[in-house]
Amino acid sequence: MTNGTQSAEGPGVARTVSSAFIDLVRSLCLPQAAPWHTDTSLGGGMSMVTERQGNMRGGTTKLSPLKRTKPGNPKQPKQLDMALVDQDNTINDDVDVSWSKDAASLLEISRQKPWLIDAQFVLNHFKCMAVVDKQVQNVGHEIGAMENLTELSLTGNNLTSIDGRLLPDSLEVLHALANKINDLTSLSEEHPVPLMHLGLGYNQLSALDTVQLPASKWPFLISLDVTYNDLTDLNETTRTLAALPQLKSLVAWGNPFVLLSTYREHVIASVQSLQYLDSSRITRREFQAATGIADQGLDTCVNLMVDVTTLHNLANPAPPPPPPTEDEAADKKKDKKKDKKKGSDDDDEDPMASIKTFKYYVVCVFGVPLGGPAPGTSGDAPGGGDAGAAAPEVDGVGSPETAGAGEDQAEAAQLDTVEAARPEPEPVKTDALLWDKDMSFNKQFTFSTGQLARCKTALQDGIIFEVYESMVESIAVVVEQEPTAESAKEKKDKKKKKGEEDVQIVRKDLPPAVRCVGQCKLTGLSSFLEGESALEQVLTLTDDSGKDIAGEPIAVEGDAPTAPADCEAETTEGMAQIPDTPVTLGVRIRLPRPSSE
Repeated sequence: MTNGTQSAEGPGVARTVSSAFIDLVRSLCLPQAAPWHTDTSLGGGMSMVTERQGNMRGGTTKLSPLKRTKPGNPKQPKQLDMALVDQDNTINDDVDVSWSKDAASLLEISRQKPWLIDAQFVLNHFKCMAVVDKQVQNVGHEIGAMENLTELSLTGNNLTSIDGRLLPDSLEVLHALANKINDLTSLSEEHPVPLMHLGLGYNQLSALDTVQLPASKWPFLISLDVTYNDLTDLNETTRTLAALPQLKSLVAWGNPFVLLSTYREHVIASVQSLQYLDSSRITRREFQAATGIADQGLDTCVNLMVDVTTLHNLANPAPPPPPPTEDEAADKKKDKKKDKKKGSDDDDEDPMASIKTFKYYVVCVFGVPLGGPAPGTSGDAPGGGDAGAAAPEVDGVGSPETAGAGEDQAEAAQLDTVEAARPEPEPVKTDALLWDKDMSFNKQFTFSTGQLARCKTALQDGIIFEVYESMVESIAVVVEQEPTAESAKEKKDKKKKKGEEDVQIVRKDLPPAVRCVGQCKLTGLSSFLEGESALEQVLTLTDDSGKDIAGEPIAVEGDAPTAPADCEAETTEGMAQIPDTPVTLGVRIRLPRPSSE
């Protein structure tokens, strides 16, 4: 080792807790006079034998005595890293001592009595230590020689397992959060007997059974933290924990089984030694209520209820025409008088004009990336259709019943195509409503799944809501009337109407053109993994690029002094059109749980 930033092990060697500890001690920049610098062990201090004696398979193991090297002449250290100490033998004020509350006292002792600071003294001095975010992969042998160490934190490293035989026998508290631990067998086989707290949150544990956590190996375990692992079998977990004689506190939120509606009641009733569950004290009243609920059995699936409530401020797809000018109104009035004199009853509506009807619905689905076309489609329109494609030619007219049902049948066919193309779980949609500035859906969906791990992932990914517009165009078609039996009077009346053709105008609905108006994503659902039972939010609708969808403009008199700074108001004849608030979608998520009352 040539400098303070270099690790104690060579290239290609897995980093251990022991080597990280050596680097931390070196970073303290102990004075030159301390024998630590002349002790040619522990990477420039501390030569020791830490192999445990005895039967490693199950017998009692002990550390052999430390073998110290001769201190030598402090003025001429054998191995001294000059980068770690001040030339005047003073201690740096900016030395990091946050990794142990004992580090500052070691610095003070090294200032006052530097001759005491040898390898054995350093090892025995520390009672607590935090080796955090040091890319540690193994415990290492030397750490077991710290005879007074009672608390050790290994949070934020790359541990996949912990060999309990290498830990100090004095250890009482072990934190190993945010690692990659997926197996506890090597820790449970032989670990420090006094261990009272075990922190294993944010790891990859998928099971807690009697092999992983045998009660005979953990007689003094009081507190256990297994938050945000992958535990799904609540029955197996509670059976294992119920056998631990001293267990008083359990923190398990973030695991898939927390989504079960009676999770808390089942744990309280099954592990009756607990006093705290998920950082909340278990009251006597809660214990009595939990016993009755647990007797009813454990849920086999999760029922997540999603309510789509309102769609607010969507712009009118067919805004009314502007009011006529005074001249246009006068001309229209004259035309009406002329038509009245001629005996014409024609109204203002053109019987041959097409009529467009706009309806809107919301699609709700888990696990679909936000942005881009809907999964399984080639464009904005579900099913790969083009909302702007030319209408097909009409060859004949169907019956009125067929014409009226054409919209529903065609739209249902397109939705079936979309839903079949989407990944599991299948999306669900609301009913279609005619356009209104405030549309109230009040539609409830229930996502039921027995795959708890998948449900956890879906909640962490969020829920996608997509708003679709279905436009149905009704066109007028002229067809000849079929000859019918007419009475003599009807034929006589018909002859009086010269120039009248024997035709009929009927309307036909074209297949709906569907497009995605906008989308939004509901996040923050991990709170349901921590016992939350309800969440209500108002989401802003965005387009594929993430830009907010413009809402229905509102008209104000004058020059629109209240117009937002980031929008341009269009002024026409004293009226300014400015955007209202963005288009929003109201949603409510619920996970039914027993009442705490």
